[in-house]
This record gives sequence, structure tokens and C-alpha cells, in this order.
Amino acid sequence: MLKTRSGKDVSKIGMGTWTIKNEIKEVEIMKFYFDKGINYIDVVLAYDNGETIKVVSEFLKKINREDIFINAFITYCCNTISDIKKQIDFYLNELNTDYLDCITLQGLDAIGFDLNEYSKEIVSLKSENKFLNIGYSNISREQFDSLVNHMDLFEGLY
Repeated sequence: MLKTRSGKDVSKIGMGTWTIKNEIKEVEIMKFYFDKGINYIDVVLAYDNGETIKVVSEFLKKINREDIFINAFITYCCNTISDIKKQIDFYLNELNTDYLDCITLQGLDAIGFDLNEYSKEIVSLKSENKFLNIGYSNISREQFDSLVNHMDLFEGLY
């Protein structure tokens, strides 16, 4: 197990949800891996138009929320700054949880937002305790430096 800065244990191997379909069998497979010690799970709104999130939600009903680490990707599905909050709120509502353990900001080139405004929105949402950690994926060094410079509360995992 690894330990986050917030003190939560996270398995070294995680569960991705790209190929999950809305079937009871998938929930049982997720529970099997969870019982073997894997407590990290990715969710991405773009996977099967959000249908995989419904399966993950069913899985979460079978376990204690505090025992799982949920990482949600904030992707190029955002067309406006307000879409970031909508995407996070969608995850929270669909997964029936008060917070996400981590959000991963992905593909900022495709989004095309002003990084100052983007950073302000992320900081604002973090202050509302909608998520605990921030990760980055598929961003340039310049974008990373700009985001970090705007986030004094940066606690990225990777």
C-alpha cells in the first residue's frame, strides 16, 4: 500500500473502468479485486458516455466508502469553466459520495481555457472539499508549472 498526503492507504495497483459495461458480473469482479486489496479506482465521464460510472456506483454500495480511493478524470468534455464544477458534481451525484479522493486534470490543450481562470476554479472547488487531491495527465510542462504556481494547496499524487 501507498499512503496519500492526507493519510489514506492506496493500493499499488488500481482498477480502471474503461471496458466496464452495465452488468452485475462487472460489480462482482470489482468486489473480487477489492477483497484482494485493490482499493484504487478510476472513473472517467467519457467512458461509455458515463455508463461505467453507474456500474461503479453499484459497486460502491457493497463497500465502506472510506475503504476506497476514487480518482475522477476531468476531461476535454468541459466546454466552459462552469462545466468543470458540473463534471465534478456529476461524479459526486452518480457515485453517491460527498467527495472524490482525487481529480485528474487531463488534456488541457484540448480544453483551451485560460489557465489562470481554470486554476481559480479548481482552487475554489477544492476549498469546497469536493475532492482531496489533484493529479495531472497529458499536460505540457508549461501548463503544469502554471497550474502549480496558481495552486498553493497543490497536493498531486502523480
